[in-house]
Amino acid sequence: MAGSYDAMKIAKATPTRPWHYVATIQNAAAATGNGTILDTFGSNGVLLQIVGTFVGTVTFNGTVDGTNYVAIRGINKNSGAVANNATAAGLWFIPLDGEIKFKAEITAYTSGSITVVANLMSCVSGIALVS
Repeated sequence: MAGSYDAMKIAKATPTRPWHYVATIQNAAAATGNGTILDTFGSNGVLLQIVGTFVGTVTFNGTVDGTNYVAIRGINKNSGAVANNATAAGLWFIPLDGEIKFKAEITAYTSGSITVVANLMSCVSGIALVS
C-alpha cells in the first residue's frame, strides 16, 4: 500500500534514536499530480529533498480528516525561508502538528522532471515557523 509504513524501512527506534521512514513520493514526475500520499499519524515532521531541473511548483499539503488537504508551511533548509511550496530543487523541513496525511503535490508544471524523497520522522521538537 502506497505511503504505508514498511517495517523493513523503519529505522529501529530507541529512546535516543527516533524512528524514521524514507520514501520517494514523486518519481521523475512530468505533470501535475498528488504523488504518493504519506500516512503521518504519530509523526512530528517530514524532511523533503526535491531534486531535478524543472519549471513547476511542489505544494506541501496536510490533512487532519484524511480528505480535505490544505497547504502547510515548511522551512527551506538552505535559505531559512518559510513557504508552503517550492519552485526549485532543495531541502525542506515541514513540521507536523497532528496532520494524519501529507503529500507533496505538483500543483503547476511546465517542463523538466521532479523527484521528491520524503524522510518522515518522530521526536522532532522545538520548531517554530516565523515569517
